[in-house]
Formats: sequence, C-alpha cells, structure tokens
Amino acid sequence: MTFVIKIAEINTRGEALIFDEKFFPYDLYLEEERDFDTLINNMNNFYHWCASRVLSLDRKYAKACQPDRQKDLLRDEHSGLSGGKY
Repeated sequence: MTFVIKIAEINTRGEALIFDEKFFPYDLYLEEERDFDTLINNMNNFYHWCASRVLSLDRKYAKACQPDRQKDLLRDEHSGLSGGKY
C-alpha cells in the first residue's frame, strides 16, 4: 500500500498552495500571496531548490565513482593503452 501526501503545489505563474507545513522541506520557501514579486520569488526559490537537490545527488555519485575511474586510468597507463575519453 502506498500513501501519497500532497504537501504543496506551485504552477508556472508562481502561484503556490501549501497544504501541510509540517512536512514542507526546510530549505524551500514559498508564499501563498499573489503579488508580482512574490510570484517571481516563488518560481526562483522552487527552481533553486530543485537544482540544489540535483547537484547534491550528482556530487555524491561522482565521489562514489571517482576511485573506480582512477583505477581504470592507472590500469590503462600500465597496459600501454592511450588514455581515451570517458
């Protein structure tokens, strides 16, 4: 059985609805006001939050793969293979 909790909703104009604040991510800032500045800030904050989550996952993955890449490069050097692009 899967439960889905809808925490917030934001549309392409920056209009946000917050349904459940206790599960809201602490580093995401959205406001429900409708003035122009708030709508722009909502969009910027949402895009920034999404981008920061993607970067942190990429960095973690890159760190995990780095030792394997170093081993492959060393193996290629010792076997006489030219270093190709990865």
